[in-house]
Amino acid sequence: MECTHFGYTPLTSLTQLPAIQRHELRFVSLDAIIHLVCGNLKRMVTCLVAQTGCAWIQQVFGGVSSATTSQTRVNGGSLTHYSAPVLEPNIYNRWFRFNVIHDVGVNNVKIYINGGNIPRYDGAGRGASTHYFKFGVYAQNGASNYMESLHKLRVYSTDKPLSQNSTTRPRSEIRIRGYDYSSGVWQFQGQGFVPHGTSGVCIMQVLGANPPRATTLMVRSYNDSLSYYKAPILVPNIWGRWFQLNVIHDVEASNVKVYLDGVQVYEATGHGVCSHYFKFRVYTQNDPSYYLESQWKGVKVLKKVHHVCTIFGETK
Repeated sequence: MECTHFGYTPLTSLTQLPAIQRHELRFVSLDAIIHLVCGNLKRMVTCLVAQTGCAWIQQVFGGVSSATTSQTRVNGGSLTHYSAPVLEPNIYNRWFRFNVIHDVGVNNVKIYINGGNIPRYDGAGRGASTHYFKFGVYAQNGASNYMESLHKLRVYSTDKPLSQNSTTRPRSEIRIRGYDYSSGVWQFQGQGFVPHGTSGVCIMQVLGANPPRATTLMVRSYNDSLSYYKAPILVPNIWGRWFQLNVIHDVEASNVKVYLDGVQVYEATGHGVCSHYFKFRVYTQNDPSYYLESQWKGVKVLKKVHHVCTIFGETK
């Protein structure tokens, strides 16, 4: 008697996290990451759903006396630096701009909300030689059982590339780290939103392919449609509404399937057995609009698993 089950095991999710769990992402770039001579500046635009509480949403990782140099938390509907002081009250269900400036050379951290010349927080750092930025939802004591954040990625087609010597086009992107793969069946799932007018941009990709290619898949926005690279069109009339995007990549079978709102819209061949990972983003392509934006929530990475049961002493 054989008991076999094929299914997908979720590895990371932005929604419905039990208390004292976390979902977090290390930055590749989000809106902008600017490396200064003696410090770093991070800028992001985000939104918190009501009832999200007792969780950190951003941190500067690395410190001598503790694991972090800075943590921004949600407490009772307010943003706080660690448990206090309050940085911004009444934060739920609205977009806000968030800037953290970490000057390593002078051991200083400044936090700004929605711009301005006066920081909401200005304090000493906590040492250490290596730092990096994280954002996400990471439950603290007394956390709510439901936590969600939205990610708004934007860039102008006239912006500079991600680094001084890069020849790539302007981008603002999130790479899901820790889940690189070179075998098996993997799935990306996320709810996306492309505002009216955003065109000539890649919003999601499977990176990694045999040379001379760099990617196995790109989902792009052109003129109110989503497309597989430049063509074919996957779904029209995409601007101004939320949609669910699923991409399933079977490495050994060299196969990629794309689903929009639960319906398969495309199937393509893969491009080699190599290291792959997922990104969601805005990455300027040909014939871009001046302003490029995508929003994301509910992002998950899943892996297909094969369960085998042992019955009457036999492994099936």
